[in-house]
Amino acid sequence: RPDRPEGGIDWNDLQVNNIELNAKDLCFRNGIMTGELLDMTFDEKSGYNVEHLAGTAKVGRGKTIIEDLVIDDPWSEVNLPLFMMSYDNVKAFQDFIALVKLDAEIAGSILDFKTLSYFSPSLSENNLKLDVTGRMSGHIDDFTFTDIVIASHSGGFKGKASGRISGLPEIEDTYLDARLSNFSLTSKGLSHFISQWTNGQSMDLGRFASGTTFRLNGRCAGLMNALKVSADIRSGLGSAKANVRLDNLVTKGSQPGISGSISTEDLDIGKVIGNDILGPVTMKSVISAKLGENPDFVIDTLKVDRLYANGYDYSELTAKGHISANGFDGSIACHDPHLNFLFQGAFALSPKTQNARYSFWCNVGHADLNALNLDKRGISRVNLRASADFTRASSGDLKGKIDVADVVLQN
Repeated sequence: RPDRPEGGIDWNDLQVNNIELNAKDLCFRNGIMTGELLDMTFDEKSGYNVEHLAGTAKVGRGKTIIEDLVIDDPWSEVNLPLFMMSYDNVKAFQDFIALVKLDAEIAGSILDFKTLSYFSPSLSENNLKLDVTGRMSGHIDDFTFTDIVIASHSGGFKGKASGRISGLPEIEDTYLDARLSNFSLTSKGLSHFISQWTNGQSMDLGRFASGTTFRLNGRCAGLMNALKVSADIRSGLGSAKANVRLDNLVTKGSQPGISGSISTEDLDIGKVIGNDILGPVTMKSVISAKLGENPDFVIDTLKVDRLYANGYDYSELTAKGHISANGFDGSIACHDPHLNFLFQGAFALSPKTQNARYSFWCNVGHADLNALNLDKRGISRVNLRASADFTRASSGDLKGKIDVADVVLQN
């Protein structure tokens, strides 16, 4: 096995200290030990410590069965109506992760990722705290979970998951396959969740769709650094679907990313971003993005069937391009009955001099400004061609050329 990351439990060299135990009704008969553990405390050399452990136990013949097990540490409170360990012999505990099978029923538990970080140290910077119920079965390095209901202890998301996890405790080698059902979440809850898997790097999603609860069903499968996610999201503001891959979620120092297809159907983007001019959007897109300190966004394809803006439903919009902190290069086209245009442009900012270079070309074949609610005086149509190639210095001075030609106005 790989070397243990600093701070976690070394399963091949466990060292339990300061054991204090209070038990009653201990009995050994026919090779089976039974009894009631009233209280037990201990600490492990990694720094993990149990403040209270209690339950009714039966040990022998390759099984340890504990009913009404309670485990409290400084961060988590775990309640297991039934917990069972199965093993061929006591030597199996020398490779506890792979050779000791666990079965558990989980009820009314609080699970803090500070606790999990001792079992998988790569989670040490993850501050999630969850309310959990459900069932699990298998070995630590390969187990299934069934009808696990998880909810953020501070609010923001809740739902049910079933699936399989393999590869623990090495989080970068961990494979997850899970089906998500009946999840409810807010933008603030989603933002908090994402930030815990991206080393604190995420967009502030909490400022969008404030007060709206979204319903999600979906599936995620893959390694934690290349996780494929499909999701169907619905709300009173409309619906969205995503089929994406999340990259570099758990590797420290790497730039997290997302790529894949995202679509919406009558999603009220105006209410999502808090803008009264915009309304429902129906679109399909293929995108890729890198998040973090130097974000980078690529639109491979974007097709908009409906975009409500300023009282008009635009249609047949397409776009593609590349956007970064220091530049843009892309195109936009529209073949709406009242607006026909093509725009191509590029922008580049020099990080060293702060000078900016602009270059664009635009052809407006037809624009009915009255129909678009841009000019309400009556008949108002325009077509033109324009191009520009200039530099803006950090002082604000402009140098270059801007051409506007073939202007036709109809009033």
